[in-house]
Amino acid sequence: MGFSNDSFKSELSLQIENYVTQHSTLKLNWVNDQKIQIYQKTDHRTISLNLSDVTEVLTRSDHEGDQFLQLNLSHDRKLLITKNLVGFKPAQVTGLDMARVPKVVTTVDLASVIEAIEELLTSDQQTALIEVDVLKKVYHAIVFGGEKVGFNLDNEKRWLAYNLNHHQRASA
Repeated sequence: MGFSNDSFKSELSLQIENYVTQHSTLKLNWVNDQKIQIYQKTDHRTISLNLSDVTEVLTRSDHEGDQFLQLNLSHDRKLLITKNLVGFKPAQVTGLDMARVPKVVTTVDLASVIEAIEELLTSDQQTALIEVDVLKKVYHAIVFGGEKVGFNLDNEKRWLAYNLNHHQRASA
């Protein structure tokens, strides 16, 4: 006898809930019986996940033997839930060599890109503007990839536009 769709979804949500509640750096919140949110204490960001989008939950191990969950979602999307963060595939961005971007990124990676952009904007290097352009594309790849899987990153999109415009006015 097979599982009904409801019992299958219930089993998947139980797997996710059990994993997330084992780790103090993540917090799971039930929005309703079909939607959860996972809060990352590391960077205070929340991902919303419709359980109807989850097609499969796999338990995997990284190169150090630590277990994580791989959530296969509808529309060819995937999430990796580790003990600290939710990982996802960066979005394809026109003009960006995706070989320069890790296959899996997290919202924490945005802070690293921001730091690199700020460092370049204050340097006197001739190549800084070219490198800033590449980093802007990397930043967008992370933001758009995060939004595709359920993160609300509107503030991050505004941050980049505001700070780059502010720097251009200050250096003019």
